[in-house]
Amino acid sequence: MLGGVRSGILSASEVGVSDPTESRRSLFAEHGVVTFEPGSDIVTWANAGGLAQVMLAVKPQMLGRVVEDVGSLMRSAPRLVVVSILAGTPISSLASSFGAGHAYVRLMPNTPAQVSRGLTAMSFAPDVAPEEADLTRRLFAALGDIFELDEPMIDAFTSVAGSGPAYVFYLVEALTRAALDVGFDAMSARRLAEGTVIGSTSLLEASDEDAPTLRARVTSKGGTTAAAIETFDRGDVMGVIGRAVVAARDRGRELGRLSDG
Repeated sequence: MLGGVRSGILSASEVGVSDPTESRRSLFAEHGVVTFEPGSDIVTWANAGGLAQVMLAVKPQMLGRVVEDVGSLMRSAPRLVVVSILAGTPISSLASSFGAGHAYVRLMPNTPAQVSRGLTAMSFAPDVAPEEADLTRRLFAALGDIFELDEPMIDAFTSVAGSGPAYVFYLVEALTRAALDVGFDAMSARRLAEGTVIGSTSLLEASDEDAPTLRARVTSKGGTTAAAIETFDRGDVMGVIGRAVVAARDRGRELGRLSDG
């Protein structure tokens, strides 16, 4: 929502946030957003101001707590656009919790949205009207690219793009450790690892060629890079990454089942 405020799509006075953590409420309050402690009457405040959209941005295990706090008010409220960022939690579960009369949108952004370079998966319930979908599209288009997907693909998207920044940071962490192991000091190791990844991704973005082609250009037969890639292949790094993505997808589905319970 802060992205919508920064981009001018929303004014701060139109946004209310309920969060159990005081430091997070303070962060929103610094931008002029109205904040509430859990259990306070945020829905009544919002209805009085002509509430158009509710965004659920909590861990799926916390859905039951949210239902306790605002479920009855939402079930009695006029039709709302309910946007969910709960991993693994299908629209059908949300409708069961908050009433079937609302317009449900399920989405998953990734953390580069913080610098307007994000990817966001978005799936709309069949009865969502174009005008109801418009605000959500505009809010997240301001943060990067949107992938409109059938709902069953949201978990797969989460495992690739939602968790993907952590995989990249893990690579940077591994390169930093390796640089230390071959003799660099801590500051130089960090600069080498981060600069290599940032520069390489910038080259990938600027190039018309895909990642396999660019990798092949760096990998001279019998050279130093080839020795490194052969080590990756012996360790089945490609297979490990594939299994990691599947594990992330399956965990998202499991969390969704827990939220149903």
